[in-house]
Amino acid sequence: HNFKNAVVFRGLVDGLMIIYQLGICYVYIIFVAVHIKQVADQYGDPLDISTHMLILLLPLILINYIRNLKLLTPFSMLANVITFVGLAMTLVYMFEELPPISEREMFGTLRNFSLYFGTTLFALKAVDVIIALENNMKTPQYFGGYCGVLNIGMTVIVILYIAMGFFGYIKYGYNVAGSVTFNLPQQEV
Repeated sequence: HNFKNAVVFRGLVDGLMIIYQLGICYVYIIFVAVHIKQVADQYGDPLDISTHMLILLLPLILINYIRNLKLLTPFSMLANVITFVGLAMTLVYMFEELPPISEREMFGTLRNFSLYFGTTLFALKAVDVIIALENNMKTPQYFGGYCGVLNIGMTVIVILYIAMGFFGYIKYGYNVAGSVTFNLPQQEV
């Protein structure tokens, strides 16, 4: 009887994880499509967001056929470089005419606390990749530990998220968009 309950519980947990992952993937597709649309509309005929999502579908399907993470290493490095360049450019815009901290409320309402947890879970959702990365490492013993790859990488990511969130809020206040890049000047895209 206990075994049957454990199997049912495990099935529910697996089902919830699948729904969670699908939801996050859907948000990523929307996020990327909205940003591509923002740039593409400046240089060509505006297309519907659904069209941009369909255009993304083929590359995403092809990427999912890659089973060996080592083959994605060059693309990951390129994505990291582009991400850091984008972060630097965004920070340059945010530091222009930065208002004093005293103009902003420092604490939100308790009502928005659940939004914080949802955003944090979404932002740090790479947990599902951790086991695959560790299994594909040449020396997996360097993955964990205080100065391991995981802790160093997550520390850098958390610091970047805090910096972007903090300075985005200081710059734009309650007018900050869901992605701070939407607050950047449109004419300079």
